[in-house]
Formats: sequence, structure tokens, C-alpha cells
Amino acid sequence: MPFYIFYTTATNSTLTLLTKAPIIVLIGAAVPFFAFMITPLLVKVLKVPLQQQSVFRFCIMYGNTAFLGIPISGFLFGSEGAFFAVMYNFGVMLVIFSIGIWVLSSGNSKSIRSLLQNPILWSMLAGIVFAVLGVHFPQWIDQPLATISNLTLPIALLVAGAQIGSIRLEKNGYTPHIIAVTLSRLVFIPGLLILIFSLLAWHNPEHKVMILQAAMPVGISSTIFAKNYGADADFSAIATLWTTVLALISLPLITWLFLN
Repeated sequence: MPFYIFYTTATNSTLTLLTKAPIIVLIGAAVPFFAFMITPLLVKVLKVPLQQQSVFRFCIMYGNTAFLGIPISGFLFGSEGAFFAVMYNFGVMLVIFSIGIWVLSSGNSKSIRSLLQNPILWSMLAGIVFAVLGVHFPQWIDQPLATISNLTLPIALLVAGAQIGSIRLEKNGYTPHIIAVTLSRLVFIPGLLILIFSLLAWHNPEHKVMILQAAMPVGISSTIFAKNYGADADFSAIATLWTTVLALISLPLITWLFLN
């Protein structure tokens, strides 16, 4: 994924695209921040148990905008779509690795070390630098990077399937809260973005990519985050499972209805 993001950004970042980047990054950050703002109300209305509140909020905030969103956007909208998805994911990371981690740790974590150590962040920044400097890769570098980039989507889907397949469902009291996470991630959040963009008459490729990114299921690494910060990892795993499986229906439906 870091190689893919670096190559995509370095070879497809034009001045025109870079001028669109700030608004895409801003909206990428605004979507999880909006989720952060509304989830306390959902916690109260749904009476989410105290031990699940942090992971419940985190799952609604954190979509799989990197390992699924970026390659799928590239597949549907070409190299420009992949670039827009990378910019959107950057905005998401800014919120997730700051406010999101703070939520997941129940207000105990104040470190941004996770953000600064994220290879996806540095690969994107390096790609932008190469693009701005006008660096052209020789064929002996360009061809291997292109090959790695072409492998990213099938490998990402393979890894996602393997991780999802390892989750075992057991009887628990999660059901209404998992339904709430699923509806929030797959229906409410992308639906709100579709409504706003329709009112603003925004129908360009970058707007379609942002809608697609907003509709991604719960990030696969949310379970790892939950374990690291002492949250309910079982809840996160089940939320990841159901949102990813149901995204096989919702994502094609959203693409067919709104993104053609």
C-alpha cells in the first residue's frame, strides 16, 4: 500500500489536481469529525454499555478508506480517482490518529506518535514532493512500481477476506449496536454526503470518490487499535465483519445509483 500510494501520487499529481487537494483533505477530516460529534447522542439513545462506548464511537468514525477505498477508487475512476482517494484518506488519518485514538482510549491517550509512524502518511507526502519537483522515474524503477500498484487491489481484498474469515461469531448482546454502526457507516454517512453534494451541484469525479470513501465499511485495523488501547476488540471485529460483508451490496448499489 505505501508503494502504491507513493507511485500513484508521484505520477498523477498535476497542478490542477493539487489545487483540489485541500478541499478533499478537509472533507476527509470533516466526515469522521462529524461522526465524533454525533456519536455521544447515539450512545445515549441506544444505551450503549460503558465498556463498549469508546469502540462503538470509533467504529462509526473509522472507515476502511485506505486498504479498500484507495484501490477501489482507482479501479472505478482511474489514476485521478486513486489520487483523490489518497487525499481523502489523509484527512481521515488526521482525525483518526488524534481524536479517534483519544476516543478509543477513553481520553487517556494524547500521543500523535501513531500518526507520525504511519508509512501511508509519509509515502503520500513523498509522492507529492516528487510530483512538485517534476521527477520522472526511469523505466527500471517505473515498471516495478507500476507492477506493485496493480497488485494492490487483489492483495488488499485477499488480506481483508482472510482477516474477516478469521472472525468467529458468538452469541452476545451486541446486535442493536452493531446494526447502528452498520447503518451509520454504510447508509447514513454516505447518504448525508450525497444530499449535501446534490444541493451544491457537485458531480465531478473528486466528489464521487469522496462519497465512495465515506461509504466504506469499518476499517479492518480497528480491531488491532481496540486491542492496543484496551477497548472491546470483539465488538470491533464483529462490526468489521458485518459492515464489510454488507458493503458488498451497498457499495455497488451506491455506485450504480449515484456515481455513474
